Amino acid sequence: MGLSDETGRALARNAAELSYDISGLRQGRYTRPNRHRQARRDPTLNGYLTIRGDLTLFWPILHIATRCHIGRHAVEGLGAVAIRNAEPHPAEHPPPLGRHPRPTRSF
Repeated sequence: MGLSDETGRALARNAAELSYDISGLRQGRYTRPNRHRQARRDPTLNGYLTIRGDLTLFWPILHIATRCHIGRHAVEGLGAVAIRNAEPHPAEHPPPLGRHPRPTRSF
């Protein structure tokens, strides 16, 4: 089951209205041997992408990305996504930088 054409068009229209700041992204490399002991070198992006605008339609997708990771080699822990408010309330302390632990679940 995929997105309906109508939903896809709505997401595309909304995405075109957002503003993106990619200045916090840096290219990198992930190097690790595979199961055949062959060196594997994959390009990566590290850092921060700032998106401004109405993200209402994207919240479900972004929430899934924080749990499942995105892109290639997600099963190896790559593709982690953390969502933060770029403009925190002055009374709040900004979250620490670096790797973020997975959210815990209560049942």
